[in-house]
Amino acid sequence: MITYVIPTLWKDKNIFSTIEEFKKIDDKDARLIIINNTESTSGVTGEQIDIINMGYNSFVNPAWNLGVELATTEYVCLLNDDIHIDLKTLHGFICNEKPEFVGFSHLNRDPNQNEITLVPWNNPNKRPFGFGQFMLFKKENWAKIPEEMKIFHGDDVIYFYHTLILGIVLDIVDGFRIGGNQSTTAASWWESDIAKQDTIEYFRWIESVGLECTVHDELKSAWNRKDFTYKQYIEKQILK
Repeated sequence: MITYVIPTLWKDKNIFSTIEEFKKIDDKDARLIIINNTESTSGVTGEQIDIINMGYNSFVNPAWNLGVELATTEYVCLLNDDIHIDLKTLHGFICNEKPEFVGFSHLNRDPNQNEITLVPWNNPNKRPFGFGQFMLFKKENWAKIPEEMKIFHGDDVIYFYHTLILGIVLDIVDGFRIGGNQSTTAASWWESDIAKQDTIEYFRWIESVGLECTVHDELKSAWNRKDFTYKQYIEKQILK
């Protein structure tokens, strides 16, 4: 039912915990695809686990594209390699609830309850912080991230394509703790030329699908080009 896709450079040891958690899942339809973005082999083996040895750093967005392309299940989950979660429990919950579009947020760093629930994120124009750690969707709803985008804004493409183009509401997993780190690999690229080029390519994608956006740190959001009310709201916020 679910294929988990993890691109990695093996810089964070939490990926090994995630692999062991996956092995606990008793579901013949579960799959794990690891995109090895290094020249070396990992030595990781296991039933229902596929290691794709790239031999070079393809970067995260192209790796996500490849993982989704290779997946044959109804659902695909793009999972960070630097977090630690109880994947067996979450897998069972998702298989039982069968939501259409699910993500994590900053709430998962300090859950306020002991029972997993799905909370609708009723703001299609603003992606929740932390969403890129865990993104689950139906493969039939996938829109390929432009190949020119290497590291950044892939999660924005996924979120806004679902919410603004397909009209699907994101459900946030609440009451479920995430351990580990966040954006371990991407952090070292924030000031790079790749980051600047990715943003340009993101603007091009936004325009191609009839949207507008801002990448302002606090106001990062997107809207339909004809949604003048939201555009006016954003402009007022920027001018404050």
